[in-house]
Amino acid sequence: MEEITDQTQYLKKLKETYGISGWYVNQYSFNQLLNEGNTLVNIWLVFGTILLCSGIFATEKKHGMIAVLRGTVEGRNSLFQKKIQIAFILTSILFLVNSAMEIGTVAYVYGLSGFFAPVQSIIALQFFPVKCNIGTFFIMLYVIKWIILLGVTAFTCMFSIKTSQSFAIGFSFVLCVPTLLHMIGFDIFRYISVIDMLLVSPFLLQTQNIIAVIGVTIFFFLLGIQSIKKGYQNWC
Repeated sequence: MEEITDQTQYLKKLKETYGISGWYVNQYSFNQLLNEGNTLVNIWLVFGTILLCSGIFATEKKHGMIAVLRGTVEGRNSLFQKKIQIAFILTSILFLVNSAMEIGTVAYVYGLSGFFAPVQSIIALQFFPVKCNIGTFFIMLYVIKWIILLGVTAFTCMFSIKTSQSFAIGFSFVLCVPTLLHMIGFDIFRYISVIDMLLVSPFLLQTQNIIAVIGVTIFFFLLGIQSIKKGYQNWC
């Protein structure tokens, strides 16, 4: 009853202040989709992406085949492109499976409805400056997540070409350890924890700044393109 009262007061204020006619929605369900409290899931998604892609270019280098591949047309161009495509496909599959399980679990346990409601109906997103419905917001959110993970994938491939699979996997620990330390109570590590930033929604909720999210997305998009170029130069 208290939740309904609080939501009624919030919707009234939303209408008076911003002229937005909000809906009654299940706040807990959508907060779960925004990854509140799902840090471990975020860590496994990033770690799994890096683990899957770190070995794609490792075998040839490990067995000293790079020089041979550079002497063939297929090895120099076609094979590189196919490996990058495989890396992106693996990342996309992992992302789709994770997202489907996430949405399916929340829908099964808590129920999901109200996707056509204004996004500001979710109290945690009252700061969001764009007028759109909840469904459109989550589509944009998942697309941004996917773009960022592809950027991480491209960087992982480039890193494994320049170093080795072991170093690429070590890179994932560099990303994950500060977040784990923050989870167990070392608050100072929150400032160097990048997992929430990579998974977008926790970063958005912390900063309440859509410009910062757009900046991060552009950064990882450009990082992905540059990583592919650098990887190609080192491979070919």
